[in-house]
Amino acid sequence: MKLNLSADLAVIISIITVFLFANGNAYLGGYLDAFNIDPITLNYSIQDKIYIGYLRGFNTFLYSILVVLICMAVRFIWIAMDVSRKLNNWLDKKLNTAPNNYTPIIHNSSFHEELERSYSRNATLGVSVMVILVVTLFILADTEKTATQKAFDDMKNLNFAPISIKNSEKKDTHFEVLCGPTLCAIMDKNEKVTLEETKNIEFTPKDPPEK
Repeated sequence: MKLNLSADLAVIISIITVFLFANGNAYLGGYLDAFNIDPITLNYSIQDKIYIGYLRGFNTFLYSILVVLICMAVRFIWIAMDVSRKLNNWLDKKLNTAPNNYTPIIHNSSFHEELERSYSRNATLGVSVMVILVVTLFILADTEKTATQKAFDDMKNLNFAPISIKNSEKKDTHFEVLCGPTLCAIMDKNEKVTLEETKNIEFTPKDPPEK
């Protein structure tokens, strides 16, 4: 089977991009769900979700792909070395003690053997695709669950950056939950979450680290 390298790379990049988008969407959905906020309200772009998905789950995705590639490599070596036939012949010699009778060659037997090999390859490909899909679903579910737990931990420990509302007399009255391109989800000290335009928010710089 001939391979088109550019087409294969385009397909691989597209699949990875779709996964990163779904992973970013799962993270935002899980994190903001703890605050009863719909991610749509923050107007995240597709590029934002892809970047967030890269930050929050790309390593897990790479590990999963590595496991799948190892399994595919083992399967390829298994087929290339004809291990199944060798194992079958070895077991036949060990278990079958009866004398072997002559078996005539069946007409078109090579066609049937090639058909069996083709079926085996297609079945392996189908199983690999199903495994990748199932693993991907588990990764997305784990990302969403982890994000929700992180949100609850952040609320418990108030692990948010302090911010202020412009034209307000008091400073550092709110905390930044998450910010989108035009809107920010902010929380006051009574743990009430509201949406505010980013242009109306003043961010407080962090203190320099102690030497």
